[in-house]
This record gives sequence, structure tokens and C-alpha cells, in this order.
Amino acid sequence: HVKKVFLLYGLNDEDAERCKDSVIKVQTYLAKASRGSEELVDTKKFYNRFTETDLRKRYKNLDLVEIYRSLGVSESAFRDRNVEPFIVIGQPEFMGALDKILETVTIDDIKSHMKFVFLNASAEFLHSDMKEEYFDFYGGSLMGQKTQRPRWKDAIDQLNISLTDILGEMYIKQNFSEMAERRLELMVDDLKSVFRKKLEEIVWMGEDTKRKAILKLDKLSFKIGHPKTFLDYSNLEIDRGILYQNLLRSTEFEVKEEIERVGKPIDEDEWPIPPQSAGAINSANENKMFFPAGILQPPFFDVRMDDAVNYGGIGFVIAHEMTHNFDSEGRKFDEKGNLRNWWSKEDAKKFNALANKIKEFYGSLEILPGVKVNGAVTLSEDIADLGAVSIVYDALERRLSLDSSRRKKIDGFTPEQRLFISMSQLWKENITQEGLKYSVVTDSHSPAMIRGLIPIVSHPKFEEAFRDKSRLGKMKQRYPNLSIW
Repeated sequence: HVKKVFLLYGLNDEDAERCKDSVIKVQTYLAKASRGSEELVDTKKFYNRFTETDLRKRYKNLDLVEIYRSLGVSESAFRDRNVEPFIVIGQPEFMGALDKILETVTIDDIKSHMKFVFLNASAEFLHSDMKEEYFDFYGGSLMGQKTQRPRWKDAIDQLNISLTDILGEMYIKQNFSEMAERRLELMVDDLKSVFRKKLEEIVWMGEDTKRKAILKLDKLSFKIGHPKTFLDYSNLEIDRGILYQNLLRSTEFEVKEEIERVGKPIDEDEWPIPPQSAGAINSANENKMFFPAGILQPPFFDVRMDDAVNYGGIGFVIAHEMTHNFDSEGRKFDEKGNLRNWWSKEDAKKFNALANKIKEFYGSLEILPGVKVNGAVTLSEDIADLGAVSIVYDALERRLSLDSSRRKKIDGFTPEQRLFISMSQLWKENITQEGLKYSVVTDSHSPAMIRGLIPIVSHPKFEEAFRDKSRLGKMKQRYPNLSIW
């Protein structure tokens, strides 16, 4: 792939071969210095503060301070603070390798590597042969895809990246209602109340840790729909005739916006996810959760559907994200979002003992011949999935107890049955075997085929809910109840 990119760029075979060797040499060296997938799930390892003096001592060839200055970071941005200016580096050992490689490779090697990175990142927006090569490698070889998607979808995706807030503002006007917001607020209230009760009653957690956990839950902020303000793009120049230059201008505009925020107070209304996104974010360092308008759509949420279906959809997502604030990673952040462990050693020991059972069970699951889930990598997400099912079930029961008229069959299914079915249907997907193998290596979540089965059928009430459908009900007998929550 690397050589083909250089050939398509216009190099002759000999030069393309030489450049390819340089790229492989540099990337192999840096890959060996990168953290493995199990290390990447440890949040605390990513917060490493370095002052300017520290950086100059640690990295002899890589002048990170000068790089920041060249980007336009104002030195005065830090002067009003009572602390020495510092930079946070996620992987200091990687930066160390980058610093060292500047001594061990030639300038031509570095140029070849940078040229490839630039071309590869731009491949989808260059000529058709370059785009086809990009797809053949990433879509075909790695993911097993047979055909490229329609060009218009690429265009929409790029607009979504380059003009995020413009599309977001348009989207919420057409796809977000006050009714949806009100129903979400009721659901959040149910989910928080249920989880609070679970924290109060949980047997493995000590009283002091419980008190801190409940305080953190009470302080947890839920952001629904969209931010109050949107980015002003009036200074971004767009020319309809030059796509690639527009992309570069857009990137430059975005970086400039980020740089200007350095040293300024945090904008409490800022969202890390656009309103049109069909995702959700749990921001541990703010103790906030964000649920944009884009995920408040079918199949996650539908104002026309009953509570059972919606609790099994968006309710599951909310509960899943909520539990992350209280797991092995969430315990590292307090109620204000500060990096501070608030668990006792004894509680952590008990939690880890329960978590190890989940890790071992999921690690035993074979999704393809010879391909098993990496239980250590997926552990945090598996715990959240199991906890979400437990919380959502109790939340629906709470809602039904407040309004008994809702406890009725629809299409022959009870509310509990519809809840379990809704949760399972979240994880329908089309994926090739190559894509499945790739996800096991790169994704911190278990494959969808696991997420739509294990947490649901292992719930203690699943068998009872499907007693009138014996084949489904008996599935519970195959899987242990492992939920920590």
C-alpha cells in the first residue's frame, strides 16, 4: 500500500521503493514504542505534566515548546495563573522514541514518512486512483468490504467534519423537539434514582466510598440535545471550485480555534460532540454526560414508542455511560472531575475480584474459529453493558409503578419483553469476518454479537420475562449473572 501511494503520487519505481522502506522503518520503530491496547484503557497514564524545563531535559531533539509557539500559542496565556506553564503528554515514551529517532534516521527518511502521512490522510480527496487504493487497503484488505460507498455519503461526512456546527444548527431545527427533551429528562431521573438506590444497597462497597459515589452521582450533569451556542464560521473562506484547499482551510480554522482557547477559562457550555452525532460521551474530567439530538432518534429513541422500547434503546446508552463514572477508570475522577482516586484499597480489591470474573468469562468467548474476545481490553465496556441492563430494567419497573396504565401488552409482548428485545436490537449490524477480526484487535468494546446477547440473557429477570416463550427463557441457563451493579 505504501509503495502504491508513492507511485500514484508520481514517483518512479526505484524512488517509490526507497520511500516505502523509509516509511516502514520509521513506523515500525514508533509502533514498538506505542502502548498496547491493554495499556490504552488506563486513563491515568495519559495525564503526564511537563514544564518547559522538564521538556528540554527529557527531549533533546524534539522542541515541543517551540512547536507550540509556532502553532500560535500565546505565552501570555499562562501568565495570569499561579502555576508554572505545563504541557500534558499522553504517551511520554512515544515522544521519547520520536525524539530518539531524529538521531537514528536520515532527514530523507523523515521527509518520506511525513509525505506518506500527508498523502494517506488526503487520499480520499485526491484523484480516483488514489481514492481506490485507499479503499482497497483499508476497506478491502483490513475490513473485507467489497464496494465503496456512494460518493454523496463521503461528501456529507466531510461537511460534517469541516462545517460541524453549521450542520448541527440546521439538524436540531428539524430533528429535536421539546417533547423528546422532556421524556429524556424523565428517563434520566428514573435511571439516576435507580442507580442511587443500587449504590446505597451495594454490599461490596464500604460506607465512605458509598458516600463519595453518591455525591458524585448527585453532581453528575446531563447535557441533552445541543449546546446553547454554535461556532461562527464567518472567517472561514470557502471556494466551491477547490475541494482540497477548502479542506486545508477548514483544518487550519479548527486548529486556530483550539489554539485560541489555551490558557482561557473552560467554557461550561462547550460540547465535545456535535448535536447531529449518533453517539454519546461521558466526560469524566468534567463529570458531565452528553447526549446529542442525533442519538435521540430511532432506533435509540422514538417519541412515538412506549417507554419499554425507549428505555431499552437510549436508556441503555445513558445507563451504560453513567456506570463508567464509577468503574475502574471512573473512580480516578472525583465529583468535580479532578484526577483523584476516591476509592479505598479494600473496595478496589473487591471490585477487581468481581471484575476478574467478567474478564475471564468474556475472554473465553470465541466469536470466530480461533478468535476470542480480549476480556482485559473490553472489561470496562463489558462491566458497563452488564450494569446498564440491570439499571434500565429497574428504571422501567419504577416508571411502570408510577403509571400502571403503561403495564400492558403491545403486539403480544409485555413491557419487560419489549425492553429486552429493544436492548438486543441495538446491536444489529452487517460486518465481514475481516471486519470482525479487526474490531477484536482495535476496539475496546466486545463485538456487537456479544453485546446484544450476554448482558441481556444473563439478567436475573430474563428467564421470568420470557417464561411464556420457553426457548428464549431457557437461554438464561447458559450464562451466569456477572453484573457488578
